[in-house]
Amino acid sequence: KNMIIGGNFDTNPWQRGTAFTAPATGDYSADRFGSIAGGSSSAVFDIDKVADAPSVAQAGFLVSNCLSVDVTTADVSVDAAAVDALRYYVEGYDWAQIAQNDFVISFWHKHTKTGTYCVSFRNSGNGRSYVAEYTQSVTDTWEKATIKVTASPSAGTWDYTTGIGLTITFAFVAGTTFHTTADAWQTGNFIATSNQVNAMDSTSNFCRFALIQVEDGIVATDFERRAVGEELALCQRYYESVTGTSVAIWNGYATSGQTYYNAQFFATTKRANPTVVLTHTSASNFGTTPGSASVSTHYFREQRVATGTAARGFFGCRWTADSEL
Repeated sequence: KNMIIGGNFDTNPWQRGTAFTAPATGDYSADRFGSIAGGSSSAVFDIDKVADAPSVAQAGFLVSNCLSVDVTTADVSVDAAAVDALRYYVEGYDWAQIAQNDFVISFWHKHTKTGTYCVSFRNSGNGRSYVAEYTQSVTDTWEKATIKVTASPSAGTWDYTTGIGLTITFAFVAGTTFHTTADAWQTGNFIATSNQVNAMDSTSNFCRFALIQVEDGIVATDFERRAVGEELALCQRYYESVTGTSVAIWNGYATSGQTYYNAQFFATTKRANPTVVLTHTSASNFGTTPGSASVSTHYFREQRVATGTAARGFFGCRWTADSEL
């Protein structure tokens, strides 16, 4: 039922790591979650996996970790085009399940700065926007937000297949260029209201999130708990990483100067043909620069050129396959 993949930062696989210094706009951190750090904002923030979460009494089950946004360079003056935020893309196929129906977003938040914050929803063309407000009442305290969103319009540019179906944005600061009124679908590209606080105005500030859920209907239900393996498989539709000190993927007779191939099959079928990046490990009778060929949603072929003739040789690699929205 939950349209958000990795909304529990315990079972989110964090395939890219658990600490991200000064991510730029478009950079991903906790798998499906990315950053908006731009416009005219001079603020800088880090994103980390932090051992802090709502209690069992609050959440209804044991949660140990959250996603934390920590300000490292403050911006006390908000220009019109300034925007810093956490961003999540819902794929069109998932979005189609709740599009043009009322839906609910619920999440736990813990912000240093009290006041009004905004979460927004935009179409793939950024021409239709819905902005909702929530409040941090007590500093550095876990509080739950539950927000009902009215049905999205049919008008505008929407993707209901493999593209960006819906952009969800949690604002930390937003200039007047991105301001609109709350609680209605608007024509334009909006992220916040004029009530949005500047959470980037002090290096003492952080914004933390846990248990993010988006579901069909007008009533927020208990957070959907998915198994670690299921969450990993859902994330690997968009990004997969093979790491380790040595991954031997071919062995046999090597003839100098010839190109050799080996198929690598993905753990999960990708959303679209991914960008494959390979890094070499130890190699015997083969060059140190790997390459890829015949990339598809199911597999790719690694290729290497033999550097010497031998009865036996091997090569291996580490790789990432990126099919993010």
